[in-house]
Amino acid sequence: MEIPTVIALRTSPVTFILMAMSVAVYLLMALQSGDLMSPGGRNLVAWGANFAPLTLGRGELWRLFTSMFLHGSLMHLAINMYSLYSVGSMVEILCGRKKYLAIYLLCGLAGSAASVIFNAMRKYPGISIGASGAIFAIYGFFLMLMWLRKDLIHPSARRQILQSGAFFIAINLFLGFMSSGIDNAAHLGGLVSGVFAGLLLARGVRPAQH
Repeated sequence: MEIPTVIALRTSPVTFILMAMSVAVYLLMALQSGDLMSPGGRNLVAWGANFAPLTLGRGELWRLFTSMFLHGSLMHLAINMYSLYSVGSMVEILCGRKKYLAIYLLCGLAGSAASVIFNAMRKYPGISIGASGAIFAIYGFFLMLMWLRKDLIHPSARRQILQSGAFFIAINLFLGFMSSGIDNAAHLGGLVSGVFAGLLLARGVRPAQH
């Protein structure tokens, strides 16, 4: 279930602002590095990637936030932005802009924290970047909302959302466990915090008035 782009632009502007921020940062970083397809790890660290020796070792905790708007390749950016558009616009309409933004940012930070803690325990910690932790949080929140609130949308649409959302989460976690290049710690941290947010906030959700 996807909302037409013209309607989404009017009813879910926060989603498009978040997307625009990620795209703008990527383009600026690509211009600086001279590589549109993949700016490179050193550039990512310079622009605020989540890297345990710096985030924890030097106390640069702001990297937990900045890393949410960085992407390692054009394909990485495209996949995350499509995923954000698909689920974010619906959640923003249902929850309202302020609540949606709070869930995205706070649960995204939880994903970043889970990632850096996991990486700090590795012999050779990697860098963590991308909006996927926050996106997993939005999926987790949305699925919990659909599970607990049968009154918000039509039953057939609700079933479709639950099925497609569960499939998205399952296939991405599976791919993450199969590939060392995917940050499943951020995914799981975001997902768990999003589910928890859903448990706390679902009962009070009313369709937003725009």
